[in-house]
Amino acid sequence: MRHFATQSGKNIGRVYARFRLHQKTHQPSPQDELASLRKASLRARTKRHLEQPLYYGGKWWARRLAVTTRWMIKEALSGGPGVVLDPFAGSGTTLGEALRLGHRAVGVEINPYAATLITSSLEPRPSDFGETYRAIVDEALTAVSSSYGGYGGPAGYFWAYEVDCWKCGERPLLLHHNLLVKHAYPERHPQGWVLCPHDRAVFSIEDVSATSVRCSCGENVLLRSRGSGRFRCCYCGSALIRGHKSPNGPPESVLVAVEHRNKAGRTFAAPSAEDRINAGTACPTEATLPPAPIPPGHSTDQLLRWGFTDWKELFHPRQARLASELVRRISVTDDKVRRRQLALAFSPFFEYHCRLTSFKGLGTGSVRQAFSRPILHPVSVSYEINPVTDPKTTPRSGDPRSWYALRTKKVQGALRRLKVTRGSDVRLGSASDVFNEYADVAVLCMDSGDLELPLGSVDAIVTDPPYFDRVHYDDLAGPLNAWMSWCLVDSNQVSHGIQTHDRHRFAQGLNRAFAASLSALKPDGKLTFTFHHVDLDAWVGLAEALSPLPVTGQAIVLLPAEMPNALIKQRAHRPIAYDAVLSFAKGARTARIEEAENRAVEIACDALADCVDLLTGDVRSAALASGVLAGLRCSKEPSKWPEFLEAVAARVERVLDTESQCPG
Repeated sequence: MRHFATQSGKNIGRVYARFRLHQKTHQPSPQDELASLRKASLRARTKRHLEQPLYYGGKWWARRLAVTTRWMIKEALSGGPGVVLDPFAGSGTTLGEALRLGHRAVGVEINPYAATLITSSLEPRPSDFGETYRAIVDEALTAVSSSYGGYGGPAGYFWAYEVDCWKCGERPLLLHHNLLVKHAYPERHPQGWVLCPHDRAVFSIEDVSATSVRCSCGENVLLRSRGSGRFRCCYCGSALIRGHKSPNGPPESVLVAVEHRNKAGRTFAAPSAEDRINAGTACPTEATLPPAPIPPGHSTDQLLRWGFTDWKELFHPRQARLASELVRRISVTDDKVRRRQLALAFSPFFEYHCRLTSFKGLGTGSVRQAFSRPILHPVSVSYEINPVTDPKTTPRSGDPRSWYALRTKKVQGALRRLKVTRGSDVRLGSASDVFNEYADVAVLCMDSGDLELPLGSVDAIVTDPPYFDRVHYDDLAGPLNAWMSWCLVDSNQVSHGIQTHDRHRFAQGLNRAFAASLSALKPDGKLTFTFHHVDLDAWVGLAEALSPLPVTGQAIVLLPAEMPNALIKQRAHRPIAYDAVLSFAKGARTARIEEAENRAVEIACDALADCVDLLTGDVRSAALASGVLAGLRCSKEPSKWPEFLEAVAARVERVLDTESQCPG
């Protein structure tokens, strides 16, 4: 597959179109509706926040596109109004789109923060909610204002870690590079600021593309790391320990630079004595938060290795004080629903105000969020934005005064539009209420493997299973659940999710969830879900999860996935841009295993034929998906799923590689 291996991110749809012309036995692909859907998905994924605000009331990961979900529900439930079940509800896209189409819905979500996010998105706020929010913000900011120097204080602060060098005894900074600030578009705006690790001076330079610059102290300062990945002492060059699991806690944080703004623009300088005093003494005894231990996990182990043990340790002193002021005012709210809604509205705090945030760059929003990547780890230079400066100059993303308008208010507007579409209010209730038509939607915070619903109570299952060994939602949501617990909102998780690097554990978890859901599915109901993987073990795990269940493969469609520019995709060995949408029906499998491989190749080429802007991993993903689908049509399934799926993938790649080189 050498031809496609060099075409990452390029439009290779013409290859498949030509391939279709050579394969006379193939039926034409579903043209108009599917082509229109793909175009709509491509447009929607670049405007997700604008086009589906109902699902953006708080932080969550991997939200499926609403236009894709809506199509999946229509395909799975083509008759009259029915009940849609989502055993992996996430941020609630399936539930919201099912309601939009006139159905009722039941969502199951194991993570308490996600369950709160869904519930709060579907319930109206009281008329004075905005006033209450603003009062809490104003009081909290007033309490910490003097620590930030008021409206006239610096716009932001840069922090680094300082350690003892084991060799020379000096106190070097843990820096990956010494270029402190650059523009988001350095080709057009090459100016920047440098932090000298020797005397800790901050000075401007005219060309950030330079390899090194000379500081006034006489030292030569490298602008970027040498690529070793290790921290090195700037005084003796010895390697420093990256992180340590120490009873003494994490390395000491020191203030190294401040940002000033005025009419002339933005400047960066070393902190003054007053800046250091304000930054280090702004956390009096009343700025206390209850313990919230950081658990071991795929996404949290780096924090533990650095010596962090509690989520509150991720705050700089002033951030801890501000968090305490907000939490104290939210937690005294007597009404549990209102307290939950307020806690969720302020939950962006961890995204913009903690040690995991960094400076994003000039010419864009200042704060690179703590959750900008699907792993939690310290940054060598963290950025603390000043939340009490003039709102006209403070970036909106980090200003607590802006979060209500940016998220909560938009969710409420989307909920009102949903009410107009449906012609009635959205009634929340229990699963039993939904089945008896007393409620429109139920959100269950539980392990979907423990789900017990009446037999034949569900018309369709539409979902998006968790990732295999990539994005671990429970770890990532840890600080958000800690925030909710500080606000006295129940955030205890009943059990762990199914995300793991162990294929067999992943398969077992999926099997439990699907088995419990399928027991409630009507005999003529469909199971439809998206799967987004290029990893063989992920698809083998899916096949092993479904093979014992009474389902047979129906169809596969490739649709553009969300987050096309995510770093995790750009840096992948075989990036994929499309979700595989797989459809299964209840019933016996009747196909012959001898025909499975040929049929899988046909299905894959059929699915790929009309796609455009494919990435290199999409061919393999489609082939593996088709192998699972074809294998689960057979009365006797493949004896060795890994070998079968690899054989299908190899054949699909050979066929497409051969056809792509045909003349004309």
